Order: sequence, then structure tokens, then C-alpha cells
Amino acid sequence: MAIHVKDQADFNAKLQEAGDKLVVVDFFATWCGPCKMIAPKLEEMANEMTGSIVVLKVDVDECEDLAVQYNISSMPTFVFIKHGATVETFSGANYDKFEITFECIEELKEDLEWKMIYVGSAESEEYDQILDSVYVGPIPEGKHMFVFQADPPNVTRIPENDAIGVTVVLLTCSYRSQEFIRVGYFINNEYTDPELRENPPSPPQFDKVTRNILGSEPRVTRFKITWEDPNTLQQQEQVEEENISTVNDPGLINENSNSLTAMEV
Repeated sequence: MAIHVKDQADFNAKLQEAGDKLVVVDFFATWCGPCKMIAPKLEEMANEMTGSIVVLKVDVDECEDLAVQYNISSMPTFVFIKHGATVETFSGANYDKFEITFECIEELKEDLEWKMIYVGSAESEEYDQILDSVYVGPIPEGKHMFVFQADPPNVTRIPENDAIGVTVVLLTCSYRSQEFIRVGYFINNEYTDPELRENPPSPPQFDKVTRNILGSEPRVTRFKITWEDPNTLQQQEQVEEENISTVNDPGLINENSNSLTAMEV
């Protein structure tokens, strides 16, 4: 289970007790909506991985000295510590992940490229952000599954008027640089505080915004592509052209006929 830290001394003692385990420190605040949203997932992770990690929860209002020590400016912020040294830090409550299952009816010799794209504004694609991309392959025939997870979008690149409300996250897949499927999930960005929902502040207070993915209502678009290797297709076309030329050349037909006649004699 996740362990609540009381103060600096308690924190140092917990790091010492962790030994060789990875320590995940959750800097949170009781008034932080995203912190409340991710808390159950953090507790679940702590219970499932109790043999390999230690999860510490630090309330930034109760342990201001620790927040200053680790330069915490937004919540939640997660600090990963190993043997007393910080190995990674990131902020945000984006634990949403997509479990992708697909089936190949025959082997694909090259990788599939999957992308996760956040649509920052319906007005222009310039605000789209590629949150992550991953290559999967080569792909043998059969059913396959993997988990695709990405960091949240950079809020500074989202127009203020589009920060709150409904937008879209796109999952796309391409083969040989040809996109053949696009799945869109609607996302609702909203404040947890009723007062903020009624009177949205300007600029938006992103640390008090929660995001809900409407995963049950995706929109799917498919595109026709060329699955075969272009070089192989070109070679096949050349062979077909040569065969057609051979059949249509009277001189070659006469020559072959003469050879057959000579062999028969």
C-alpha cells in the first residue's frame, strides 16, 4: 500500500528502508482534482508491485520543505528515486492507456507504426500534438495485443478557448508510411469544482481539470493502401509486360515455331 509521509525525517527514513527497491514519490494536494483521480490507480500499483517498489505520498501543504527540495510546481508530480538518487520526474495524472488488440490474416514483414494524437483545436491541425508513436513488428499471422500509453499534451500549445470542453484523441496505424486506420475517442476536459465549471477562470487552471475519455464511442475511419512491397510489385509488373511483349511479337512467335518444327523433324 502507499505510505503517507509525515515530515522530512520520516521521508528520509522511508528512503533508507527502501534499500534496493525503486521509490515512487507522489507529491499531491488534498484540493487537487487530478490527484484524487489518480490516487486509486497509484494504490493499485503499490499493492501489485509491493515486492519491487515503494510508493510514498507527500502532501505538499504539510511538507512544504520537501516540495521545495524537489522543485514541485504542479500536482500531481511523481519523483522516482533509486538508492537515494532521483532517476526520473514527471507531472500529470495521465494514467489513461489503450489496450490495442488486432488480427493479421497473413504475415507482415515490416513494422506497423502506431501514433497517439491529441487534437488541440478543431479549427486547425497546427495545434495537433503527437503524444507518442511506437513501432510494432514484424507481425506474424494471428491475434496480437499491446498496451499503448503516452504522456499528457503540452497545455501551452492548446488555445485557451479550446482547453476546456470536448476534443478528440486519435489512434492511427500505418504500414510502409501509409495510414490505413484512424480511431477517434472523444475526450471531455472539465473542472471538478462546480464553481469553476460555472465560472471558468482565464487562463485555465489545468491542475484542477480532469479528463474523461469516452472509450465506448470511438469513431473509426479506414483507408485503402498497398500492402505488398512496392519493389516486388514493380518486378511483377515488369515480368507481366515482358510476357505480353513476347506473346504480341510476331517475330518471336515465328522463331519459336521454327524451333519447334525443327525439333519435331
